[in-house]
Amino acid sequence: MKYFEKMHKPTTKIIEENKHFFESLRSLKHIFVFGHSMSDVDIPYFQKIIDSTNKGVKWTISYYDPAKIESYKDTMNKLGVVEINYELIELSSIQVNNNQLNIDFT
Repeated sequence: MKYFEKMHKPTTKIIEENKHFFESLRSLKHIFVFGHSMSDVDIPYFQKIIDSTNKGVKWTISYYDPAKIESYKDTMNKLGVVEINYELIELSSIQVNNNQLNIDFT
């Protein structure tokens, strides 16, 4: 039980302590998620980001393992982000010449 207590993230507390950060997200037009597993433990953070941004915000989410694509889609759909507002890209496809990103951040 001590292991689980140590590994448990105090999600609500962390979100509350960073409420000014989340409030600052309202004007974002594009969110990039690189190298994240989007596991269940982090869903509250993604939900808070979604709640803190406009409905039309675009998402670019990288994946490493193509077998995870459906899982990522399921997660985004459960979070209420419609498919036209997110794009899944293979992490390796954004690396060029010494790991520089090949993405237009505008």
